[in-house]
Amino acid sequence: MRPLAILTLLCVMGLAAFLRLPRLGERPMHADEAVQAYIFADLLEHGKYRYDPAHYHGPLPHFINLPLMRALGVRELGALQPWQFRLQPALAGLLLVALAALCARRGGGRAGGSGILPLAPAAGLAAPATAGGPASASSASAAPHAIASSSSLSPAGPAGPAVSAAGLAGDGRWTMDDGRNPIGSASPAAPAADPAASADGLAPAAGPVAPPADGPHAVAAGPAPAALPASAAAGLPASGLCAALLAAGSPLLVYFSRMAVHETLLACLALAVPLLAARFLETRRAGWLLAAGAALGGLHATKETWSIIAFSWAAAAVALAPRKTWRLLRETAAARMAPAAAAVALAVSFLLYSNLGRHPRAFADAWLTLFHYKTGGGHDKPWPYYLADILTFRAAGHGWHGEGVLLIFAALGAALAAAALLERRRRLRRRTPPRPAPAQSIDAAKPAGIRFGGPAGPPGGGAAAVPAANTPPMSAAPAFTLPASATPAFIPPMSAVPALPLFLALSSLVQIAVYSTIAYKTPWLMLVPVAGLAPLAGHGLAWLIARRPPAPSAAPLRGTAAARIAAQPAARAAAIHAAARRAAGIAAGLLLLLFGAAPQLRDATRDRATDPALPLVYAPTLPAADAALRAAVAALKPGELAAVIGADYWPIPWYFRARRDDTGYYEEFEAPADLSPFALVVRCGYAPPPAAAPGDPLVELRPGYHARISRR
Repeated sequence: MRPLAILTLLCVMGLAAFLRLPRLGERPMHADEAVQAYIFADLLEHGKYRYDPAHYHGPLPHFINLPLMRALGVRELGALQPWQFRLQPALAGLLLVALAALCARRGGGRAGGSGILPLAPAAGLAAPATAGGPASASSASAAPHAIASSSSLSPAGPAGPAVSAAGLAGDGRWTMDDGRNPIGSASPAAPAADPAASADGLAPAAGPVAPPADGPHAVAAGPAPAALPASAAAGLPASGLCAALLAAGSPLLVYFSRMAVHETLLACLALAVPLLAARFLETRRAGWLLAAGAALGGLHATKETWSIIAFSWAAAAVALAPRKTWRLLRETAAARMAPAAAAVALAVSFLLYSNLGRHPRAFADAWLTLFHYKTGGGHDKPWPYYLADILTFRAAGHGWHGEGVLLIFAALGAALAAAALLERRRRLRRRTPPRPAPAQSIDAAKPAGIRFGGPAGPPGGGAAAVPAANTPPMSAAPAFTLPASATPAFIPPMSAVPALPLFLALSSLVQIAVYSTIAYKTPWLMLVPVAGLAPLAGHGLAWLIARRPPAPSAAPLRGTAAARIAAQPAARAAAIHAAARRAAGIAAGLLLLLFGAAPQLRDATRDRATDPALPLVYAPTLPAADAALRAAVAALKPGELAAVIGADYWPIPWYFRARRDDTGYYEEFEAPADLSPFALVVRCGYAPPPAAAPGDPLVELRPGYHARISRR
């Protein structure tokens, strides 16, 4: 990557850190966070962990928290602070931004493989600038013939004398893909110059056609298409940077990166596994496949919804290209190496679930949980909940909230990929030979002294006729060119969408469909689908804002003075039009980011982080209850007892974490009849509990759930 791209990526990562790390401890602890903190306490204080297949998810976040908390000097639950417990998901949120950038740039398969969907027009494009200079005049003169033939020629490196209409590989190289190359295989070298035909009649000769000499029969050529922008030649960092920007500013990803839930880490692993697998397909190195297996084991050890993610991967692979996927697995020997990767995945999962082998039964429970897991009540919602409240825009308070911005750019990226796929199929169906340049009659072009038509010469016998005196020589024959209006006005820097962003986006759609059919719904279940849409959305945003006006023509215009004068306004107008379109795209992208995401980020991280009116704020612990409980616990003297009575009382135990030996928890029916030994009694319920004495404060612990604090 260029230094400017590196600096831009660092700025994006700085923005992500600014949105995720500051003021982590200000928001009151959520009930789910408090539950996970108590589970982690056994591992932190005693080195014990026992997996519960009915509740509470997998162990990987706790084992990551263990060295992190020890590094922070935390040895017991009573000393644990909210910001410390939330540091791990915040760091995972930063990693998720980097993974989104990497996934946006990764193609899957070797450079030149057909795992790339083209976004270039069907016509051939002018050659990209070679290292150290602009496109040559010969390549510019050859562009009309490439356009006429709809060919797909490619050099072996990032720059060369011909252009690919098929797309770019994941590492930014031009590729050749006319449907004949097996997926994952390197593109064959360009055929040798042969004026007769190419291998399949699609491509003309690889060598450039000599430009006609200026003369009375030459026609004015349109402006040469623009050279490929430097960002594309350098590996197309624009799409990765845009994906990182969208992931860094996603309200959903930001909000739950500041909350100690499993989904942020789950989303990281859900991107890491396909990314490492794609890296294996590109390099054929076994280490990448083994790393993918380790990440898959971590995914299994994070949360039970790994099964939905794995199902979505299988569905996406089958829907995109089942035959190519199978051929790719055969050619890369993935099937032969899969047992080793699976063994690594199972070993990682076994070590985590069994607490390093201390409880082997837990590994079996990790599979049985798919049939025994129990969800809590009160979370059932209608099927359009995710689409209406989370993934699109919804009015909430004084603004609009949702992931509509990212969804718009993802739809744009999908539209570009679909258009390219349709264009590629159209070209493959037509397979028309290149149109030859207008030529003179054969009789006029025969050189003297050479017989044609066989040993007997042409029909009628005799030597070939000598060209007439007024017939222009071959070198002066008018060449076939396109008018300026038919020449592409600009080449978008985003000329192809790699296979990996499309794969992740399709798997995200499958996950959204599956989660929508399940009655149990919470906002954080959308973290993995939204993270999977970010790479494709990065391509949509990059195409919108990174287009460039055409570069000046490398070859001078030919023809009469009148023709040259007539062509200049058209070229100038095309450049102005392209610049205006790019400015409009940049303005549209900035407006969507500023007015679609910025207000949500302010609300989610600062002003309204516990406002139940926001779609992302789900069953929060309200600030008034947080302040009242902290004050009540702080007023207790050493040795005084406390009682918490009711059901669903979490996160109240978090406030008594330093007084666990002096606090009792009771259901309403089993509470002691005599509460006089307790200096503090907290009664909870969906109906406001009665006051034990006048003046006992009643607080709303979370929306619809109340707590009565009685000081005795």
